[in-house]
Amino acid sequence: MALLVGAIAAPATAYFAINAYEEYRGASVRHSYLKRQQRELDQYSAQVDDYNRFAARVEKFVAQAHAAGVADEAWDRHQVDIKERSVDFDELDQFLAGAGSGENFYFLPSKLTIQAPGATTTGNPFRRGLRSTSTNTVKVSLQGNFLVRIK
Repeated sequence: MALLVGAIAAPATAYFAINAYEEYRGASVRHSYLKRQQRELDQYSAQVDDYNRFAARVEKFVAQAHAAGVADEAWDRHQVDIKERSVDFDELDQFLAGAGSGENFYFLPSKLTIQAPGATTTGNPFRRGLRSTSTNTVKVSLQGNFLVRIK
């Protein structure tokens, strides 16, 4: 009788043990997946918090800029596009001084080229000295925007 019970119980026990092990493996895989999802959610949440802090700093900066009159609508924009104009060195000094910035004006360059006659494209032309060219003129090309504060 014990042999008969053992013969029936052994396969049933093996069947239930295999099913329990498969459920355990499935639960382990789901647990690993959920832990990875939680980790990614935590990273995303931290990124959102970082972005919100950054956005708050930007909003504060923009508000301060508007209060100081630095906002884009507080400035007149004048396009500057000078192409290969020959100037002597004194005019070049004045030219570059005019491309500066002050409290009520600002020059925003996008391109500046100064070419001395006979200068090569290799090496540092300033080491040789621009004033040592045979003529005392250079060709200047300048592009950008000159901003003037609206009062």
